Amino acid sequence: MKNKGRNFLIAVGTLLLIGSLLSFLSNGIPSQLLNNTFLGIWFIIMGMTDIFRDYEHIMLNKNFYMALLGLNLYILAITVYIYLFKPAFTNDPYFYLFVLFLVFLTSSVIFGYKKFREYRKIVEPYESVLKINPKDVTALINKGIVFTGFKAYPGAVECFDEALKIDPENVQALYNEGNVLVKMEIYQTAAEYYEKALKIDPNNIDIWNNRGNALTKLKKYQEAIDCYNTALKLDSSDASIWYNKGTALQELGKCNEALECYNKVLELYPDFEFNEKAKKVLKINR
Repeated sequence: MKNKGRNFLIAVGTLLLIGSLLSFLSNGIPSQLLNNTFLGIWFIIMGMTDIFRDYEHIMLNKNFYMALLGLNLYILAITVYIYLFKPAFTNDPYFYLFVLFLVFLTSSVIFGYKKFREYRKIVEPYESVLKINPKDVTALINKGIVFTGFKAYPGAVECFDEALKIDPENVQALYNEGNVLVKMEIYQTAAEYYEKALKIDPNNIDIWNNRGNALTKLKKYQEAIDCYNTALKLDSSDASIWYNKGTALQELGKCNEALECYNKVLELYPDFEFNEKAKKVLKINR
């Protein structure tokens, strides 16, 4: 069903592009060219990036850029032809909108391909390892971290899930999957992954802190504070944990306790940047 949906969008987009070309050849006006070409490209891009499953992979798909380049050249050819052989069309305001669309698409191709090349440079060593040993947990985790950095979150989840199939008690895989789920705003599941990781590594400060953050997003403030307290027992010099605890306390209406946390933050890190809500508590009590 997914492939049918993709193929349908690409087919519709292709027909619209053919329609724009036929309109042009039959002396159609630039407005018709612009409308049909824009819609055609939009449908093709949506079909290629598979909006039904992995839209986030758009930045990492070489085929996407090659197709986008082809569409870009198509628009460029029409624009140059109009300018050289049908100059009367250049009097239509839509022609200049067409040129602007060309500039935008060209910029998108250049910027996006630079991101793609950057991604390939970083991820290739891990993919090389996985070709030799598809069950290399470290390579899978590192590849997932690369996906996370490029905001391709479904791909990252797939990597961490694969690593956990091989090693269900891998703390790094559990921790990083929790981090990705937070970015995807799936906070409850993220908290569960952090909890699994903490059962294996109960002295990991970062995991306690991040679990507290996920619980704060779920408005489970007291549970979050418990996590921050545990983290602070392990390391009381981390200003960010004091700040997170203060935020949770403030949400519970415990402003005096929150102030104590914020003052501790200032003691540890005088240049710490507080949010507006925290600034109000600091201002009121000074």
